[in-house]
Amino acid sequence: MREATQIVNEMAEKGLAMDARTFSQVIVVCYKAGLPINADYFIKGDLNRNLVLDCTKFSMLIKGFCQEGRIQDALILHDEMVRRELVPDASTYNELVNGLCKEKNMQKTKGIFNSLLENELLVAVTN
Repeated sequence: MREATQIVNEMAEKGLAMDARTFSQVIVVCYKAGLPINADYFIKGDLNRNLVLDCTKFSMLIKGFCQEGRIQDALILHDEMVRRELVPDASTYNELVNGLCKEKNMQKTKGIFNSLLENELLVAVTN
């Protein structure tokens, strides 16, 4: 993992940005290796450098946070996504609604659900 971090840092120093696929793979590897803190490092670095995070990247990160039970982090990313005028897809809303329901946070669930309705998307709530 240390080598991967060094390579990414070298890329940034040389002005090279990861494309969506590379970024996604790095984050997936971090989570699979049980190193969410490393994933956070790459995510925050990406946000801080104002690199382009598209809907796919945001959705993937939100899903990962929700699956880890890190709903507040997922909501922060959702808010950033909306601030950048990116429209979350149904899958992203599904993850948020399911995560908030598991936390029994009905007030925030209602807010997310209303956003979902505004964007005319469908959601499936599961146990």
